[in-house]
Amino acid sequence: MSNSSSVDDLQAKANHSRGVDGIPSHEARRDLLLWSAFALAFSPLLFDLFAHLRARPWANYGLLFLVLLIAHTWHERSRAAAHHDGYLLLSLALMLQCVAVGGGFTRWGRLALPLGVMGLARLLGRPSPRVAALAFWAVPLPNFIASIASPRLEQIWLMAAAWLLSPLAPIAVEGTTAATPGGMLTFDAVSGGLPLAALLSGLGWLRALDDWRGLGSALRTASTWGLAALPLQALCALAALALATLGAPALASAWLSWGIFLVVGAAGLVIVHRSRRSGHE
Repeated sequence: MSNSSSVDDLQAKANHSRGVDGIPSHEARRDLLLWSAFALAFSPLLFDLFAHLRARPWANYGLLFLVLLIAHTWHERSRAAAHHDGYLLLSLALMLQCVAVGGGFTRWGRLALPLGVMGLARLLGRPSPRVAALAFWAVPLPNFIASIASPRLEQIWLMAAAWLLSPLAPIAVEGTTAATPGGMLTFDAVSGGLPLAALLSGLGWLRALDDWRGLGSALRTASTWGLAALPLQALCALAALALATLGAPALASAWLSWGIFLVVGAAGLVIVHRSRRSGHE
């Protein structure tokens, strides 16, 4: 009886020391403390980032990759040895933040956030670099990059959509604005498709994580998924112009500003999940 009790006590102590998902509890507490310190150290960039998310609904696609990063880190049980090059990455990230915030161009310093995540992950040995790379997609495109090809790209999609719908309804296009029987519709820089390409490339990287074949293969997968934004954005522009023609310009604007990202993000996750299931069968 005493032997059985001793074994149970030892097992209980082992389970307690193992902590969450096989990670010793003291390591879990240390990780939580260091990631909290990370958030505090980079709070100027984080505050600016959240302000961007409030002002630009499309930019909230970055939250998807933040959740994916946390979820993959939570389920990643293995912990690699600490690499001291993490100190270099963290130092570079902090220096970049200081220069950007001090120089008055905070948005330019956003690269410091994923660099810092990579650095701390290297020091802690968890998550793996390929999982930590999701942080690059957790930071949405700054406006100056999202609009780098504006207004040319959105004009192309708008004119193509108007040409396809012209046999059904009279549509007049001037610049990035279309006058339809149902109302006016204006395409902004986001409708060019670069933010959608960023979202899709991140989903491509997520797909590569499930069947990791090296960095080169993952980059090719992410690039292929990103290029799919071109025909997809054209279809989305056609749907928006059709909605405006039918008398729902407000719905069309909502579709262009955030609806596309919600639908494409959800559909992409379903495709990745199904690919994962078929790969395990």
